[in-house]
Amino acid sequence: MKLEEKSAQQIIHEFGLKSLEGEGGYFSVIQFDPAGNSIYFLLPEGDFSAWHRLNERETWVLLAGDPIDLHLYSNSYSKHTLDRSGVGMTHTVAPGEWMAAQTTGRWSLILCYLAPAFSGMELASSEQVRSWISMHPEVPELVHE
Repeated sequence: MKLEEKSAQQIIHEFGLKSLEGEGGYFSVIQFDPAGNSIYFLLPEGDFSAWHRLNERETWVLLAGDPIDLHLYSNSYSKHTLDRSGVGMTHTVAPGEWMAAQTTGRWSLILCYLAPAFSGMELASSEQVRSWISMHPEVPELVHE
């Protein structure tokens, strides 16, 4: 069976993915050393990656499944839809930039690469996100309470 024909639950099982507490979605570590690390990250329909930021640069690469909306916020809001049509399948998030994500369909499987290696994550509070929405109504309210 091709990957695209599988359910999110089948992929979670086959890739040994675990729930990513606080952020949402499912992940497994592919590689980790001081220079950088990479993970598989799956977002199933109905779930989302909550607003968060990292100290490291993070590159997202859509591997399989449906396109994914990557939401970014620093001084303004922008959205990048990753799809596998070629150029649009990757996006790099700057260190300290707020990000959140949602699949546009059943599920999206991403490879995330950080350099240097992951050192921690800061989740946005619901108050922060509401403040952004008051200035930019298009910002989605993606916060796990």
